[in-house]
Amino acid sequence: MAEIAAGAAQGKRIEIWFEDEARIGQKNKITRRWARRGTRPSAPHDQRTRSAYIIGAICPKLDKAAALVMPWCDTHAMTQHLAEIARHVDEDAHAILIMDQAGWHMSNNLVVPENITILPLPPKSPELNPVENLWLFMRENWLSNRVFKSYDDIVDHCCHAWRKLESQPWRIMAIGRRKWANAFCISDGPYEANYRLQQKLRKFLRSKLVHRLLGRFPWLTFEQAQDVVQITPNA
Repeated sequence: MAEIAAGAAQGKRIEIWFEDEARIGQKNKITRRWARRGTRPSAPHDQRTRSAYIIGAICPKLDKAAALVMPWCDTHAMTQHLAEIARHVDEDAHAILIMDQAGWHMSNNLVVPENITILPLPPKSPELNPVENLWLFMRENWLSNRVFKSYDDIVDHCCHAWRKLESQPWRIMAIGRRKWANAFCISDGPYEANYRLQQKLRKFLRSKLVHRLLGRFPWLTFEQAQDVVQITPNA
């Protein structure tokens, strides 16, 4: 982030954005629902396979959101989404877009607007992307336990769900904010803030590795797992 602040974003305010995609289709999810005690409410489950993708991004600190609903998810769709995000970035700001390393995110054919810089997440780390939590909330509350009549019906429901999210900016803040991401946007200089951000990320990833080791090798003590992580290269 320090390199971005000293380069493409020099002299501009930094906006932290997160991006991800969700597939919504006729073979839908069945989630928990409130019901009278003693009853077993039925839930429809379709076996057809028409689907669409919500390609969404949020800037939790500024309550911003930008999305497209597309029939596919590829480099062309991602290029269109980047252009949509660029329209939501303030004129005096530069967006750092944090997302995973999907093929269409890292493609050489991807057209990235001048006011956006892509910052890929480490591999196999979906917990670092708050948009994953956003999809969970939208599925459980607005998009599950229903039958979509057609592809157009899927698109209509996806658009309605995203507009409903945009009308509730407090949800974007509550679900999407991450302390380690906002550490860069404090009053200190970019290099000091970036150092703290890197320290927090390293601490988080070390904790994740420790718990994976304990799950795989239950005979290890917590201190032994910590020692293994400390001596592992790039841990």
